[in-house]
Formats: sequence, structure tokens, C-alpha cells
Amino acid sequence: MKRAFILSLFLLVLTAASAQTQQGVVKTKGRMVNGQLQPGTKLSGAVIAVRGRSAVLSQSNGKFSFPTNGQSFMLDSVRKKGYQMVDAEFFKRTYRYSANPLFIVMEPPEQQQADQLEAQRKIRRTLQRQLQQREDEIETMQVSLAEKQALLDQLYKNQENNEQLISEMAKRYAELDYDQMDELNGRISECILNGELVKADSLLRTKGDIHERLEELKRHQNANTQVRQDLEKSEALAQRKLVDLATDCYSRFEICGMESRFDSAAHYITMRAELDTTNLRYQIDAGRFLRHQRQHSKAKIYIFRAYRCRIDHRADIADLINAYDLMAQYLSDEGKHDMSAKIYKIMIDSYINTYSIAFEKYVSGETNAILNAPVAMLEKEIALECMYNGDYEESEKYFKAALEKLERMTKDVPGSYRSELYITNIDLAELYRRMKRYDESEAIYKISLDTARQRAITDPKGYDNTIACIQHGLGKIFMSTNRLPESELALQEALDIYTRYADNNPQAYSIQVAYVKRALALLYYKQNRDGECIRMSESAYNIFVDNSLSINDAAVVASNLAQLYSKHKKYDEYLKWSHNSLAAYQYLLEVKNDTSVVKKIAIRQGNLSWYSLLVKNYADAEKYARIGLATDSTLHWIATNLAHALLFQGRLEEAKVIYRQYKEERKATFLDDFKQLEEAGAIPKEREADVERIKKILNE
Repeated sequence: MKRAFILSLFLLVLTAASAQTQQGVVKTKGRMVNGQLQPGTKLSGAVIAVRGRSAVLSQSNGKFSFPTNGQSFMLDSVRKKGYQMVDAEFFKRTYRYSANPLFIVMEPPEQQQADQLEAQRKIRRTLQRQLQQREDEIETMQVSLAEKQALLDQLYKNQENNEQLISEMAKRYAELDYDQMDELNGRISECILNGELVKADSLLRTKGDIHERLEELKRHQNANTQVRQDLEKSEALAQRKLVDLATDCYSRFEICGMESRFDSAAHYITMRAELDTTNLRYQIDAGRFLRHQRQHSKAKIYIFRAYRCRIDHRADIADLINAYDLMAQYLSDEGKHDMSAKIYKIMIDSYINTYSIAFEKYVSGETNAILNAPVAMLEKEIALECMYNGDYEESEKYFKAALEKLERMTKDVPGSYRSELYITNIDLAELYRRMKRYDESEAIYKISLDTARQRAITDPKGYDNTIACIQHGLGKIFMSTNRLPESELALQEALDIYTRYADNNPQAYSIQVAYVKRALALLYYKQNRDGECIRMSESAYNIFVDNSLSINDAAVVASNLAQLYSKHKKYDEYLKWSHNSLAAYQYLLEVKNDTSVVKKIAIRQGNLSWYSLLVKNYADAEKYARIGLATDSTLHWIATNLAHALLFQGRLEEAKVIYRQYKEERKATFLDDFKQLEEAGAIPKEREADVERIKKILNE
């Protein structure tokens, strides 16, 4: 199960320079209540620990200050009894000195949790209202009942929203401090949260057309080069406009995502990234979303840009880690699992070396959990990459290391890290399945499935994909252990779930549909249900071939289909699917530079040569045989096809050379070929005498 990667870093690196005093305020969140701003409460007595400095206390008005040793600084912790940081990413960032105060926002844990739950409820209510409104519209339409039912079915499919997007939106709105937003942006955010999407869009439009404003920004930036005396002021204004545009792009991205308009969402998230190509976070957000939508060629642009931006020392450490992680995932997508694992190992070494003092200094269970969480998650990523690369022993070692930390962390901090522990166990089950340790794998999968079904009672959407993933794994185990009826039930449930999601968002979920269909095709083959096997395989192939990262899967499925048609002596269909398989492997060689497929290409050329003989296309048989031998001259069996092709075209003397050359090595093959070709009626009448002459030569 490929994975949501969240790292919790505890300390940052201090950059020394000239001393200045940074002002700050500790407060609760500003809120919007019935359209009115309710300012946050200033908090006194908070302990702010600055790296390299003595801790300071916030005063009765929430203010604090400390001298910095230069242009940047970092915070170790902020503590106040009964409160926690609202922004979990706060300690992952490097801060620069600013004349503006540093706002530290805290809330009681129960209040923060309540805010996030309330945000989730509001978002879900919005979706429910949209559903009800559209249901009512359909009910009033003057159409047949069948047409109404079709419209309703489509409506319900469209309601399968991206659960990850809902979770991220709820988290974002639960963390918003309206004190730090201007009035209009505050109203826009409140409208989106409350489901007033039309009003939010209307407020956005009061700022003007977003594309026109983008052009205005570009004109303004160009004008800066001509107005040197006002450069500082002009650039500051442009930056404010850029940030405002970026905020609006993100708001539109969220609106489009909630309305299942994923192509439009991609448009706005990439527009935001293009506004500032040096902004690491913008590139990460665009790359991550496009990758999730399986728009891999576009995602690559932003992933590589983020990876290049990582060298910018001004970037937040959290973003640097995310840039590394996104690149590692890209390498994994490309099948470069060894390189991906190396990046994760570098991240572990860097993290432990950077925070080695912290590991020694802090001994409380909670702090140990915070420090060990990134290591555990990185070890899990290494385990996955080793598994995909076939290095199972190394994979098991890292899985066990990660699980040991996660189990200890769940005890040290009850209620935390349970989800990470649960998912990591499922990944371990998949490793054991690949290692053919079926009993261990099945036991973990079944326990995980029971847990998923229990949790799905209250959160069905949140656990659908987990159930599908587990059933896919169990289905393959049951198939491997010859429990075919159980396998079909498990795989069918996985297919039903993935299909439901793919109907709404095919870019993100269709590939899972293809993998389950391929497994079902194999099951049907084992049961001699060839018609269903062909139907399922062709459906899987059509999905694989449209995905640049699944071309190898397309090649394998096409090859399997060719063999199945050969079994039924449908040679024209065999040639079609063998051509498809060959084309896929050629793509991998020419576009992906995957030299491991060269022999596979040669084999398929040889197979095409043989089956061209069976359908009496002797010229093609010669062509494919020559190309196959040129691709891999060690495959001498292809030469037998070339000899036959020349013989059947009346080129007896050329054919004799090859028959004599391979007489000792492949005499039995030649004679067996003649028998099969005769049975298939593939030997031309006018060449039967020549065939007898060749047999005599072979038997001399």
C-alpha cells in the first residue's frame, strides 16, 4: 500500500549572523462567528525555547521577544499547560528575522480536535446539500423513470469525492487563524468551509479575473525593471499580489476538487506553482497532486523542480524532506527502487546525525516518539522499495525495525501512531505473500481486514481503499494456495470498490482496477474460463497501455492473451496481441531506455515469425525472424523459422544453408516443425517436394 508520507521533525538548524531582536505573540486562533471576526486570546506564561538561547516567557499580553544571532532562527518547543501548537509543521521551519511579529497559535487539544471534526462535518454537509439539490432537480425533470434513474446513478457516482482532499481541507481550516487574514480572504475561506461555494466564487470574482490579474502581475513585474527608484516598494507590492494570487489559485483548486473537477483542480494548482517556480512548497503541492492523478509527465516537471529547489537554504526543513520524499516516490514509480531506497537511507542518516544530541538529551516517552517517528516512517519506505526491487531479506529487516519503533511509540503516546502501525503491518503482509510465506501473510491480512471492516462502520469512505487493498492481497494468496472460490470472492470485492472510485476519478484509481482485473484473469485461466479470462485481460490491457508507468504490465498481459488465443488456434488474434506485446517492450527500450527487455523483444519477434508461418504469411515470417536474430543472435531457434520462411517462398538454396548450419543442433526441432506446419496446412502444395528434400538432408 503506497503511502501517505508524513514526517515530524523536532529541531531546526541555526544560521549565525548579526544580532537583532525578534518580537512575537502567543495567542489562540482568531475565528469567524456568524460572519464576524472573533479575535484570538493572548496567552501569557507560554515557554518559548529558542535554539541556542535561554527560554523566554510570554507576557500578560501574549508578547515575547528574544535576540537572534542573525537573519534566521529556529524554535525547539513552545509549551503551555493545557495547550498545544495548532500548526504541527511549526517546528519544521527555519525562520528569518522580520520586523513583523512572529505569531505562535495554540489551542487546547480538545478544542483543536473539535475544530477539525466540525470542519469535516461542514465539508461533508456541503456535499450532502449538493446531492440533495441535484436529486430534487432530477425529480422535477419531465423525463422517463429510466432516464431519471440513469441521472441519479451518475449523480451518486460523482459524489465519491477524494477523501484525502476532504481530510486535508478539514485540517487546513481547523488551523486557520483569521486574525492573520484580511477581511475579504477571511470571508472567502469562511464561505468555502460553510459550503457557500457560489458566494465564495463571487467574492473571488470581486478581485477581478484571475487570469487578467496574472497578466497584470506580469506587467507589473516587467515594469519594475524600468522603475529603479521605486524598485523596493514595487517588488514588495508584486510579492503581495503574487501571494494573493497564489492563495486564490489554491482556493479555486479546493473548490474544483470538492466538485470532482480534477482537471480544473490540476490547472489551478499548477498555475500557483508557475507563479513562483522557486517556491518549494508550491512545486511539491503541484507534483504531489498530479502524481496522485497519475498525470506523470506533468508531475515530473514539478517533482524535479522541487528536488532542484531543495538546495535553497532558506527552505523549511519540512519542505526539504518532502522534496526528497517526492523524488524518491517518482523513482519508485519509474521502477528505480534501488535509487529510491538510497534516497530514504540518506534521509535517515542526515536526520539522525542532525538530531543526535536531541536523541541523547530528551528521554520522555512523548519526545522519544516525536524523534523516532521520522526514522520509523523512513525505514518503512526503504522496506517498500526493497520489496519492489525483490530484495526481500533487506525489506523484512527494515519492516521489523519500523514496526518495533511504531509499537513502542503507540505505548509511549496512547492513541498516536496507530494508523501508521496498522498500515505498516498490511505492507508486511504483502511482503510475506511475495516471499510465499502464505500462512503469515494471510494471518496479518485477516486481522487487518477485521479491523478495517469495524472502522468502516463509522467511516466507510475512509476504509474502502484499505479493504480493497487487503482483499486484493488475500485473493492472490487464496489463488496461490488453490482456494479458487475464496479468491474470486475477495478479488471481486476489491474490483467493486476500486471501480466505484475509478468511475468518479479514473486518473487516480483506474490502475488499481487494472491490477485486480489481471489477477481475476489469471484466476479464470486456472478455472478454464477462457472467455472471461480474455474479457478481463483485454480490459486490464486497455488501462495499462494508457499509463506510461504500466507499459511493462501491458506487455505481459498482451503476451498472455496471445498465448491464450494460440491455445484456441486463433492465430490472427495471436498475431494481434503479440504485436501489442512487442510494441510495449519496444516503448520500454526506446523511450524508457530499459535494456532488460532486449531479449523479450527478440523472443516476440521469433514468435511472430512462427505464427506468420502458420497463417501462410511467409514474407512476414522472414522479416520477423531476421529482426529477432539481429536483436539476439543467441536465440538459434529463431533461425529454424527463417529457414522455413525461405523454403516456403521457393528459395531452396538459401534455406539449405540454414538447415545444414543448424542440422546437428536443431534437427529434432526442424522435423517437429514440419509436422506441426503440415497439420496446420501451412506448407504450400508446390513446396511439399522441397520439404521432402530437406528431410533427407536432415536425416543423412
